[in-house]
Amino acid sequence: MVSNLNITTISKVQCCVSSESKVQCCVCFESKVKCCVCSESKVQCCACSESKVQCCACSESKVKCCVCFESKVKCCACSESKVQCCACSENKSKVQCCACSESKVQCCACSESKVQCCACSESKVQCCVCFESKVKCCACSESKVQCCVCSESKSKVQCCACSESKVQCCACSESKVQCCACSESKVQCGACSESKVQCCACSESKVQCCAYSESKVKCCACSESKVKCCACSESKVQCCACSESKVQCYVCSESKVQCCACSESKVKCCACSETCRLASALSIS
Repeated sequence: MVSNLNITTISKVQCCVSSESKVQCCVCFESKVKCCVCSESKVQCCACSESKVQCCACSESKVKCCVCFESKVKCCACSESKVQCCACSENKSKVQCCACSESKVQCCACSESKVQCCACSESKVQCCVCFESKVKCCACSESKVQCCVCSESKSKVQCCACSESKVQCCACSESKVQCCACSESKVQCGACSESKVQCCACSESKVQCCAYSESKVKCCACSESKVKCCACSESKVQCCACSESKVQCYVCSESKVQCCACSESKVKCCACSETCRLASALSIS
């Protein structure tokens, strides 16, 4: 028998009788009670708006109950790690829980009450939310990964995978995404009008990419100095390489560019009317 119950608003109470285990009683709004039976672990009761209660059973870990809008409850079961429950939208009553073994997991909520969870072993994972209620998760082993969000009319998401370096994603107008991979240096992506992107790879120096109307990109590589790229109307580029100084390129009317190099790392560019002519080394002081 259970006595000394302090209940003022609810007049009917049902209590749980057990022989070997402790039992808590759950009080609902319409004086209906379902009891939780447990042997060695604590159990919390979930109260719903329509007086339906489901209890969470667990062996060695804590469990939270998820309350939905249509008085249905699903419980999250886990073995050794914490689990968060995902709540659906107002019109749906489906709940999916994220299960993980040794790492934390975040749930992604969509507008159409679909939930996908990101599973990872040793690293953090972020979920990408698209405009058409589809979710893709980025999986990585030892490095951080950023997700690329597409344009408003598309719902495709591609994730950038890298091993030891940071990677930025390039977003294009036609919802195609290419990622720049690099080994030891930072790389910027060039965005073109026809949603094609090429990445510039370099070993020890920074590289800028040239954007053209015909979506062709050539990169200037140098060892120890900065390089600017020359933009032409026919998407052809020649780069000027120098050892210790900056180089500027000259754009001609026929979209041809020649660079002038000299021994003392001073560079002048050629003036042209119809063709380009090289300045001699004697005229450069």
